Amino acid sequence: MGIVYSILNKDSEPLLSLRPDIPRHIEQAVAKALVKDPARRYQSAQELIRDLKPAAALVSTKAEKSIVVLPFENLSPDPDNAFFADGLTEELIAELSKVRALRVISRTSAMLFKGAKKSAPGKSNGIS
Repeated sequence: MGIVYSILNKDSEPLLSLRPDIPRHIEQAVAKALVKDPARRYQSAQELIRDLKPAAALVSTKAEKSIVVLPFENLSPDPDNAFFADGLTEELIAELSKVRALRVISRTSAMLFKGAKKSAPGKSNGIS
């Protein structure tokens, strides 16, 4: 019951106090959307969109270069060498992560493909 009372009667904490890096016009739009008096809130989605349009200019349209290092497979007859394949995958991820202009997909995400027998999308041979 205390939560409902707070929602209906208390002002919410300013967004800037939680995230000081938020642009001012976004903070103002959120504050207006949360005003207790319905007559002072946005009356349409168009009003909200109009106030958020400056935020759209902040979104980067620059394509980000990314790569995933797929897990290496142990092709040797000795199953004890599997650690070498995993270590090689980890080393490549670590070294590529040092390239600032490149986003490297995490080891955890890459290891989801370990043992998968799927070919990569691309040209006729499955390699792009």
